[in-house]
Parts: sequence; structure tokens; C-alpha cells
Amino acid sequence: MPLFKYTAKASPEEIVSGEMQAESLSSITAKLSEMGLFPLSILQDKQKSSQRHTFKSFFKKNQRTTFVLFTRQLASMLDAGVTLHTAIQFVARQMQGSMLTDTLTKLIRQLHEGYRFSEACAKMPDVFSEFYINMIRAGETGGMLALVLDHLADTLEKEDGIRKQIRAAMAYPVFMLGMGFITITLLLTFVVPRIVSMFNEIGQTLPLATRILISISDLFANYWGLLLMLVAGGIYACNSAKKQSAFVKKIHKAQLALPYLGSLVIQGEIAQFARILSALVKHGVPIQNAFKVVIAACKNVVVRSELSVTAKAIENGEKIGTSLGKNRFFPPLLSQMIRIAEDTNQLETVLGRIANTSEKEVERQVAMFTSLLEPVMIVVVGAIVGFIVFAMMMPIFQMDFMVQ
Repeated sequence: MPLFKYTAKASPEEIVSGEMQAESLSSITAKLSEMGLFPLSILQDKQKSSQRHTFKSFFKKNQRTTFVLFTRQLASMLDAGVTLHTAIQFVARQMQGSMLTDTLTKLIRQLHEGYRFSEACAKMPDVFSEFYINMIRAGETGGMLALVLDHLADTLEKEDGIRKQIRAAMAYPVFMLGMGFITITLLLTFVVPRIVSMFNEIGQTLPLATRILISISDLFANYWGLLLMLVAGGIYACNSAKKQSAFVKKIHKAQLALPYLGSLVIQGEIAQFARILSALVKHGVPIQNAFKVVIAACKNVVVRSELSVTAKAIENGEKIGTSLGKNRFFPPLLSQMIRIAEDTNQLETVLGRIANTSEKEVERQVAMFTSLLEPVMIVVVGAIVGFIVFAMMMPIFQMDFMVQ
């Protein structure tokens, strides 16, 4: 369990510091509140924590966690009456050495130069998303920056939670695939050639399945360097093709056509759409601007294209529910709910409920997808290993038959 260092207000005049173990940032915030403390800053102790991240593959995940921590701490300090400049400087000192150090240094410098918080964030689009910037802008305009930041931290934590669930669900199938690949490679590279040399000494005519296996084994044993180069070239070609919009559109279109995966992608996009739009509407962002943010956050370009058509219809005066009813990715029930919500001025509430429902559906579909994926992978790996064993045993059975 991670160890966190905290600084909190015990009273208007008294500030206390300490350490506490907790499962997450939300857990320690709740524990401090139960103790009658108002958290000003919370920072994970990376040296003492039981969860140390030492590999580069964890860098992006850590950056997201650090970003949520920054947002939550900033909200807490602003809510305590600390000015924005002082709050960011304090958080920057607390996060010294983290992945956001350079970003916060630039942020402080731009604030000193007279830029507003949202303007300073907009100058770093690789760090701050359009959704984040628009939420900050709405908080500045409405004089509720602390509330908006707190809401942002909640939203980012939910997104991170879904990512972790998907990653955890996919861990076992990926492990199985990796182990299967290693097993097959070892069999083809080391075991099969030895058995083949034995058959060659005998001078026996080999069955077709065995000859096919020998050809594959020779390919692995003699041309492994070329195979690695081909794999590396394929990865490079795919990464280059990702920059081509036509290629990306074809891939995303294929994703949506796949059973289970297509439904999962659509549900994920609907959940994100509803969550972001709900947050923006809640804080007074105009609906046209809110849709621009939602479209920019959309990951699948085919869904994004459909939402762009919806946004144009809204700009022309059409209601949100009516325009979404024409969108092939939105179920009729959802568009009907939004239509009713518009008429009853409950758009924010209904969008929040849609987001919660869609997120639960994503979790359910991820669990179902991985439960189906595991037996499929077992069958595929088992079939390949079975073919190798069968191809090796056939000459032995043939020899035994000839002896009899």
C-alpha cells in the first residue's frame, strides 16, 4: 500500500504534517477529513512506498496520477483561501523532482508574466487537454475555480480508474499469449531440429505435416535475424501509417465492425462524451464550445466525424437530443433521454447518469471480452503446440507400423 506525506489545516492557525498509508489519493483525502483535517497538499513518498515504479512502461501512468494529484492539491489550497500564484508555487515545491516539475515551472513563469491560468495552460497543449483548459476557463469566468478543479480531479480519477481496469483485465490474456509464443519459438528453434536430425539419420520418408514443420523450424533457426528485422520494419511501418489520416480512418472503421470490440469502443466514446459534456454544461460553457471540446477528446475518428455532423446541426439551431437521434452511434433511448432533459432543464444531471451507466457497461463488456478471449487464446496456442507434437509423432507411428 502506498505511503503518502500530507500537509493539512487542523484549525485556522494550525497547520500539521504527517505520513499515512492509503490505497489511493481519494482514500487519504477521506481519512484526513474524518480526522477533522483540511488537506492542503498530499504527495506520495516514492522512496518508502510499497508500490515503487521503476520501469519506463509505467511513466505515462505515473504522469496521469501526478496530474490528478496536482489538480486535487490546487483545488484544496484555493478552497482554503490561498491565492492561485501561491498555491501553484506551493504545489510545485511539493512536487519537486516529479514529471510535472518543468511544466509547473513554466506555468509559474507565465502567470508572473500576466497570463491567466487558462491561457498559461493553453500554451502547453501537450500537457493540458482542451477539456482541462475549457474547464479552467469556465471556472475563471464564473469565479469558482476551486470547485471546477475539484470536479476535474474527480473526472480524471474516473478515467484513470477505467484505464486501470482494462489494463488489469488484459494482463492475463497478454501473459498467456507471450508464454505461448515463447514456448512455440523454443520448440521450433531447439527441440524440432534435434528430432529432425534423428529422422534424417534413419533416412525415413517424412509425412507432409512433418515436412511443413521442418520448413517452419528452419525458418526460425536460420533466419531469426531477418524475422526480427521484418517485425521491426512492420512496427515502424504501422507507426508511420498512423500519421496518415486515411489509414487511421480504415483502422478505426475496422475496430467498430469487430464483434464485442466495436461495441466496447462505442460505449467508451459515449461514456466520455457524456462525462465531459456534463462537466462543461455544469460550469456554464456554451454548448457549441462544449461540443468542440467533446469532439477533440473523441479517440475514434469515425465517431468523431459523426459528432462533427451533430455539432453542425446544433449550431444551426437543432436541439441536442434531436441531432443525436440522427447519430448512428447513439442508441435511440439515450437521445430520447437527452431530449427530455433539455425540455426539463436537467441536461447536466441526465448526462451524468448516462456517463455512469456507460462506464459500468464498459466495465461489463471488458470483463466479458476478456472472459471470451482467454479460452480462444488457449485453443489457438494449444492447437499450434498440438500440431507440432502431432507432426513429430507421425514419423514415429509410421516407423512402428512398418516394423509391425
